[in-house]
Amino acid sequence: MFKLVTKILIACTAATLIVYDIFVAVEDTPGDTISEVMLGWAYKLPLLPYAFGVLCGHLFWPTKRIPEYRIYEVVGLATSGLLLLVLSLVGIYPTTITPALPMVVGVFAGHFLWSQKIKTPL
Repeated sequence: MFKLVTKILIACTAATLIVYDIFVAVEDTPGDTISEVMLGWAYKLPLLPYAFGVLCGHLFWPTKRIPEYRIYEVVGLATSGLLLLVLSLVGIYPTTITPALPMVVGVFAGHFLWSQKIKTPL
């Protein structure tokens, strides 16, 4: 039951975002699409692409090991995200670095610190 609800929620959310993004893209106001807003935020707040990278590493790069979450993995994931947040808020993190760098680091963090166990395809 909840698996079906989850699939419906994911599909409806994706469809809504796509329709909205098309609507604002054809509208005259510049810089109002989801991608433009997210990219602007990503340069100012590297925690955003890092968090998306962590989610991608978690969701799409599973592991064969049994995911027993050890305290150092959870602390490492939380500490790295908090460090990025503090560095960007204080102004130490350079805004000229491409947002792809924290995203790629996040993918590895999501895989190695928060990976799913490989299961059979749905």
